[in-house]
Amino acid sequence: MKHKRDISVHINHQKKEPSYTNQDKEHDSVHSYLEKINEAQYQKRTDMSDSQEDHVYRRDYLTETSQETNIFPRKKMNRWKDYKSYILSAVAAVIIGSLFGLFMLKIFVDMDPEEVAFQDDQRVNATGDPEEESNRASSNQSSDSKTTAFEFDSSQAYVVQAGVFSSNESANKYVTKLEDKGSQAMVWEKEGTFHVFIGVHDSVDASKQFARQAFQLDQDIYPAKEWRTEAFTINMTAAEKEWFDPLPELINQTIAGTVSVDEWNNWLQQQPDQSETISPLIEKVEAIIPLAREDKSSQELQVALLELWYTMVGLKA
Repeated sequence: MKHKRDISVHINHQKKEPSYTNQDKEHDSVHSYLEKINEAQYQKRTDMSDSQEDHVYRRDYLTETSQETNIFPRKKMNRWKDYKSYILSAVAAVIIGSLFGLFMLKIFVDMDPEEVAFQDDQRVNATGDPEEESNRASSNQSSDSKTTAFEFDSSQAYVVQAGVFSSNESANKYVTKLEDKGSQAMVWEKEGTFHVFIGVHDSVDASKQFARQAFQLDQDIYPAKEWRTEAFTINMTAAEKEWFDPLPELINQTIAGTVSVDEWNNWLQQQPDQSETISPLIEKVEAIIPLAREDKSSQELQVALLELWYTMVGLKA
């Protein structure tokens, strides 16, 4: 504004002075006043800009490499410090519980069952209550009378066979025929077939030798026939089972001729009272004892042993 120059007007190369009317003069005075104000403001701004330092505003732009770098990295969460106390407490609890369980298990394993049962009996007897002792005795009796299925092993021997029949009637007729000739015999039914046996031994040679000595060669007999009974199960009480256990071995030893009559007597005296299950066996054993006392190799004893063996197997459930 301060470098503004006046404008001059020339007409035909002659300077023409402007002529002002009152209106123009008034306009020029207002214009002049505004120019002064503008000039004063411009001067004030110029002075202020000269008295102050220049301020430079800078903006940094991130490159691709710098963008990948985390300028303000987040603080890593230390989960171990947060859960350390909980984890250590859980591990310690598991270890302590396991050690305590092993300790208690060792205590119970090392205890003698018989000693524990004896101590229990002492505690019961120490009460001195007759009613409790009566109930206990009744409980023991009921447990003894309870039947259980017990399994017994298979047995094997060599028999002397006199015939095989398809009916029990025909087999018994043949037994009667043999008895009329002075020979003892018995019928053993197996899988619908009826076998007539007249002897039993523990070996092939003993069976053949017996057949040659006791019977004529023209008779239809078949010695040394292997005869086997499979394992079987019998329903009986615990007391009956305890008494029954030695019987198979007693039969085998008697067939071999190595058992004494006293052993049969001792076993028979230990029989349980009022036992319907084993009563058929007792009758057969009572028939064996006098025969074994007379002659351990007689045919009558062999047939009696076969009948006892057949009766024993017939008790199976």
